[in-house]
Amino acid sequence: AAVLCELPRKSKLEDDEVRIEVRSASLNFPELLMMQNKYQYKPQLPFVLCTEGAGVVKEIGSKVSNVRPGDRVMFATMQGCACEELVLPAQVCCRLPDPLSFSQGAGFYMGYTTGYHALVTRGRLKAGEWLLVTGAGGGMGTMAVELGKALGARVIAAASSDEKLEACKKLGADFVVNYSKQDLKTAVGEITNGEMCDVIYDPVGGQIFDQCV
Repeated sequence: AAVLCELPRKSKLEDDEVRIEVRSASLNFPELLMMQNKYQYKPQLPFVLCTEGAGVVKEIGSKVSNVRPGDRVMFATMQGCACEELVLPAQVCCRLPDPLSFSQGAGFYMGYTTGYHALVTRGRLKAGEWLLVTGAGGGMGTMAVELGKALGARVIAAASSDEKLEACKKLGADFVVNYSKQDLKTAVGEITNGEMCDVIYDPVGGQIFDQCV
């Protein structure tokens, strides 16, 4: 059950910390799993929900240089963003671009940083390479499509409906595959003239993952 409670306020910041007035927070699927004790990270109960949010910097530690008091920021942590005020390491905060609202910023950070880590840090995706994104119609998938195009890759978006794939085309996907109608491996082979893909981003798993191997 959810409860509303008052938590102690940290009075003094560490040198690398920032104090943030939270304006918006977003609930992600991992938190739903945490509530059922099914996630790999198992917080001690009770815990504060929401892994990402956005707000205004109120105070900074003596060694913080990436943000200043008054800055609009977005941030992510393993838990605790559903609150009025939050103290975090400055390294998990970044400035919120002016066109984005606090609500948009609260739903931006986790997905795009996850996608960037997968494609760049782990996948080492390079311009001109073939990138296959499965589940491309979902939140993580659409972000991966956008990131892949920004990195200069040739992007194949795969999803389960034509409606989802139309949205992927608008985001820049070079090719699309409806795997509810087509065999994924065969379609990718035809698109790439047998080269197949350099990097595969699969947030789906199950049978779709098996077809990617």
